[in-house]
Amino acid sequence: MSQRYNPKSVYQERLFSFRQRFQHLEGVASRLSRWRLFSFCIFLAGVGVDLFIFFSWIGTILGVGGLILFLFLVFRHQRLRERLYFFRSMVEVNQEAIYRLERDWSKLPSRLFPPSSQGEGCLYAEDLNLYGYGSIYHLLNLPVSYDGQRILGEWISQRASLEEIQLRQRAVEELMPCLDFRQSIYAHAKRISSKDLGKVLGIWERVGDFYSGLRWVWFFVVILSGVGMGVCLLADILGLLWGRLWLIFLLFHFGISSYFSQDFQKRFQMFSRVMGDFATFVCIWREVVGLEWRSDLLKGVRRDFELALERRSGGINLLLLFLEARNAAIVQLPFQLLFLWDFYLLFWVEVYRRRLFPFYREVLQQLGRLEVLVAFASFGWDEPKRCFPSLISSPPYRFLARGIGHPLLARERRVDNDISLDSLGKFLLITGSNMSGKSTLLRALGVGVVLAQAGAPVAAEEFVAPLVELVTSIQVRDDLREGLSYFMSEVYRIKTAVELVESSEEVVFFLFDEIFQGTNSEERRIAAVEIVRYLLRKGAMGILTTHDLTLAKSGLWRDAAVPYYFTESVSEDGQIFFDYILREGFSPSRNALRLIRMVGIPLEGVE
Repeated sequence: MSQRYNPKSVYQERLFSFRQRFQHLEGVASRLSRWRLFSFCIFLAGVGVDLFIFFSWIGTILGVGGLILFLFLVFRHQRLRERLYFFRSMVEVNQEAIYRLERDWSKLPSRLFPPSSQGEGCLYAEDLNLYGYGSIYHLLNLPVSYDGQRILGEWISQRASLEEIQLRQRAVEELMPCLDFRQSIYAHAKRISSKDLGKVLGIWERVGDFYSGLRWVWFFVVILSGVGMGVCLLADILGLLWGRLWLIFLLFHFGISSYFSQDFQKRFQMFSRVMGDFATFVCIWREVVGLEWRSDLLKGVRRDFELALERRSGGINLLLLFLEARNAAIVQLPFQLLFLWDFYLLFWVEVYRRRLFPFYREVLQQLGRLEVLVAFASFGWDEPKRCFPSLISSPPYRFLARGIGHPLLARERRVDNDISLDSLGKFLLITGSNMSGKSTLLRALGVGVVLAQAGAPVAAEEFVAPLVELVTSIQVRDDLREGLSYFMSEVYRIKTAVELVESSEEVVFFLFDEIFQGTNSEERRIAAVEIVRYLLRKGAMGILTTHDLTLAKSGLWRDAAVPYYFTESVSEDGQIFFDYILREGFSPSRNALRLIRMVGIPLEGVE
């Protein structure tokens, strides 16, 4: 499938549009902040007039009017801040999308990769650059939540069942054209402050309910303080002398606030983070329910979000507004001294905790799955050529990759190629000189298999493959800690293929680059031929690269080998150029000596 649009142009237009809207709202927010300060000064002036003049309707009108105007402006400003944050996030999302298209790794977010998604136990992770800087994980790493990053790591390192792969493919295919939805989900998710929210909620759960053993505090505050202060203030406004008793309540409020201040501060800090993230979940839920979904996975996400949040999220934004206002000293101090509003807010907080806690873990899981599906869909939408692979679960097996390229290369640098294996017991034998593209093609095919078995699109026009056990030997290193030489490290890699082909019910697909180059040429040829022939007899299929033409043309495996090669051209001034195009047959060229001379190393006496 080829694109009929230019992703970079689309992202640039959206970047400009959201930046313009953000700058406009910044000006509006600045003016609103000044009006908010002015209204609070009116409120303070009214309180001052009423405090020092025994009976003043002017003070009452100024105080009440200023307070009402201030609260209205706080509410409006909070709503405006929500929109500002969203537009700023959308600016970042589209800028990141451009960096992702350009494969500018240094400017893409390098989020902490959870230990569980580092590919531990995944034998081909290092060979295929699945994790780390400039990796497949880095390319796909749109998930912001801890669960999203964990699930992404698991999906690209663990093969799913055919049924699960097909469910993911249908969900990703449905999400691909929904650019506004995908970017909105990412923009909202960027607001999650607690990346490992489950851990934060676990701590909050252990903190316990403030009122569980202090019911008398709540009763005392409501009856004596709340009602008493209200009655005295009303009496003072009406000019009654005893109304001045509210000053005694003021002193009492100061004492009880000081006593509970540390406990309150700890609870409010923690809950502000949690509630802010739950508010983000509510925004994401509203995005999800705003569209009708056909795929079962997306229907499941919508159902679980509705079950957890639909009847339990009412008033959450209003509570966040008050929690935000509490952080402002000019609001917190007078309201706490006059009304002890921390006790009321904390009671409200505890109500929400009891409502939401039984459901938050499922919400986190579903958010993580949705983030990964959005990441897969965004990858597919960005690709100049992409397809959803056809996976074969029963004979006859074949492997076809038409127009496949390596997704870690920017589209303008990528060269696509076609390969085909029509049955088991066959392998692709690729020859070519150094730097001609053999290893890159191996990695491209390996990444294609990984993405296909994760349920993601593949950077190819067509991709057909069986469900396979993937084995690679590409980026082999010696291991000083384990006492393994280069050759022995490679032997253990090959051993994995032999063990899998003997025990696995799935097809074994091998990718071997320059097999056994750590030993002498004669033994290398014998070992390579015998091992590949053994794997093929057991029903494996795969690809082997080499620049050893004697090994490549060995008659011992010619019936099973499908030969292809890469080559290069040499200019008149001796410069080497590679076109990275795969051709049928055996390589006619060698270039090792020429490359050595190109970097300035003299080879005297060598023609």
